Amino acid sequence: MNLRGLIKEHLILEKRIGQISTDMSVTFNLEIDRVPHSEDRSTREYLGKTYNQRPIENNEIKELLSKARRDIAEYIVTRKITPNKAFVVRSVKYELSVPINPRFMGGTHWKLYVMSAWRESSDNQFRVGPEQLVIDVE
Repeated sequence: MNLRGLIKEHLILEKRIGQISTDMSVTFNLEIDRVPHSEDRSTREYLGKTYNQRPIENNEIKELLSKARRDIAEYIVTRKITPNKAFVVRSVKYELSVPINPRFMGGTHWKLYVMSAWRESSDNQFRVGPEQLVIDVE
């Protein structure tokens, strides 16, 4: 492909990502559900004093995923996020890691299932798989 074709392809991809991240509820209807395991893991008293015991609230998860919106949209478009292949959104700043199981519902409708929740810190990091996609939020 020539340079002109590559530039055009890149611009089209950027435009599509911009459309999705700007109005994801229309282009991609992303629903967020917490599974029971995620609710059970709001606190982890068995870890003792080394783990932040502040309960993880739904609004924290929604805020974190909102900050990752553009990245999620980009990774859906570029097929780095695929149906039923879990990925993690994490932020040391917000002390939160959230593993997500994405489900493609048809058309442009995706459902994001929050599989668990973890108070992220430099001392207590959430373990991820070697090839697992991790979206870091500042």
